Amino acid sequence: MAIYSRSEKLKLEILDKTDNTERLNNDVELIYILEGTIDLKMNGHTTHMQSGDILLVNAGKLYQLQSSGDVLYARLSILYSMFSDIIGSLNVYFLCDSVNNPSKQYDKLRQYIEQLLKEYVKNKDGNMDFAYIANYYHIMDTLLNDFLVKPTEADNQETSDKFQKRIIRINHYIQANYDQPISLKELSQQLYLSVGYLSRFFKKTMV
Repeated sequence: MAIYSRSEKLKLEILDKTDNTERLNNDVELIYILEGTIDLKMNGHTTHMQSGDILLVNAGKLYQLQSSGDVLYARLSILYSMFSDIIGSLNVYFLCDSVNNPSKQYDKLRQYIEQLLKEYVKNKDGNMDFAYIANYYHIMDTLLNDFLVKPTEADNQETSDKFQKRIIRINHYIQANYDQPISLKELSQQLYLSVGYLSRFFKKTMV
């Protein structure tokens, strides 16, 4: 079972199974477990998620969901550009993982997600009312205030500027071409870098 909202910027899926295949995430996605247990695999690490657990997958990440029994979970997708427009930066990164980083901050986020789900169930035809949209923006606001990772200033300003510009160019290119396959070779040509250097740069900074 999958239920979708009709907005391209804000999408909600309620799912009762995992396909066990690797998924490339182009937007900001929140995984919220309603029933059962799910293993989320990303960056060579497995997170065992249970009912009530929340984990955010940042844009541009590969991840995989696996389950062995009955499950029910929600996947909330928010267009990456909505966050980048708000904060005025193309480098948007969140740390939101209630399993490995538990805190009281998740209580508020969990409350907004539950309210969002209730509002969605009331609108079975998929149309979004103001209460539904308001809860989505409450979730966005909570993510920005409590879970946004702010980049630290580098000791060497010149190196920092080059680093930030490269990150911005990579993110901008990926966002502009997310709907088609992008090879490492093609991206390296756009940045005037060798494939080997770009591969090492990704492993060091993007994973």
